[in-house]
Amino acid sequence: MDSQTEKSYRSIDEVKARFVSATAADIARLKKIARIYVDGGEVEELISLSQQSLLSDRKWPVDVDFFALMAMTMKSIASTERRKSALRQHLSVVPQHGDAADLFDIADARDTPEDLASKKSEYEATMEIFRTDDLATTFIDAKVLGYSKQEIMDLCGVDLTGYETIARRVRRKLEQRDQREAING
Repeated sequence: MDSQTEKSYRSIDEVKARFVSATAADIARLKKIARIYVDGGEVEELISLSQQSLLSDRKWPVDVDFFALMAMTMKSIASTERRKSALRQHLSVVPQHGDAADLFDIADARDTPEDLASKKSEYEATMEIFRTDDLATTFIDAKVLGYSKQEIMDLCGVDLTGYETIARRVRRKLEQRDQREAING
């Protein structure tokens, strides 16, 4: 590149100095910008992630205003997080320790693609175990989707005893599978 098209960037020391010298008004302005991209408690986190990005991998061109750069950085980070969240498998079937009838959501906000594949595989394997048991698959899907006990009973057409029977059957089959896997290594 020739010198006319070569872009100049601020040094890491200049970036650090800008953050250190931030006034209360600057911080308030950064929070106002962050609120455009995220809600409530995530504002501070977004500012922090943007700061980390500027101190590690993102460059600050000398001809770009600090607040414009922070806005672009925040927008990029928030957009990336929204895309990750949209791709994330939010619910997984997992027996909750101590209460065999309850299943709960173990989705992690920082799931990796490998985690997602593993959760999908776990769900598919679980559904395969119960492929001939319509009540159990309905029960599992309803639990995964967060239905209440009463909604599940209505959906499955059972009373409390029937609900508990299905929950016990699901729990036992999953425990048997886990035991077989532990034995077979």
